[in-house]
Amino acid sequence: METETVIKLGKKIVSELELDNTTETLSKWMAHYLSELLSKTETAIGIERQNLEKECSDLVIKLWERRYSIPIEIDPLRNISSALTMLQTLSNTDYSYRKYTGQGLSRDPYDQVVKTVLESSDDIIRFTVAFSLANELFDSTKKWRDEFPGTLSELETQVIDMLDSFLTNRARVVITFSGHNKIKSLSEMSPDERNKAFLERLNLLVNQQKEVLIELKKALKITH
Repeated sequence: METETVIKLGKKIVSELELDNTTETLSKWMAHYLSELLSKTETAIGIERQNLEKECSDLVIKLWERRYSIPIEIDPLRNISSALTMLQTLSNTDYSYRKYTGQGLSRDPYDQVVKTVLESSDDIIRFTVAFSLANELFDSTKKWRDEFPGTLSELETQVIDMLDSFLTNRARVVITFSGHNKIKSLSEMSPDERNKAFLERLNLLVNQQKEVLIELKKALKITH
């Protein structure tokens, strides 16, 4: 790893440790010590600079190699961990109830409730996970791969590449711009566009459930 890349990685490690807001003493000390060392390296000249760069590089590489075992993990995938946990939980869940497709053209209000809630809930879950991944991947996690090539593990790189490909090529939504509808992938959208599109879709899906509830109340002749 080139010295310039290592120094840049060291600054990233410091920011990660400082952003953690931890009260863990060793991690706070490491962040402070590394930050001071980086500052000295930037102002030094000649042989002193070379020696400080070597000391700094050695420390950064050791921290990076042990990033999962130090008290506060420096995890490039941390920001998408909750969304990945959701995906894992969903993949391990028995969705046998999804096989229910309703009773044909039945006007049974309970039947309509089940069908609508099943369909809209599935969409809510899918969109929530997709938008959560997109926001964290494109706004922070992907930068690890792009700014520090060759430093991530093979698995970390594979996860980021796979999600990047899916959210770029498969995850598309319709957005309205100047009165016209346009299909855009989540990777093409700004954070504000993604958040607005997500809330609009979520509102639409929740309203579908509200509407079927209103119809059920009418069928049951409940007026309050």
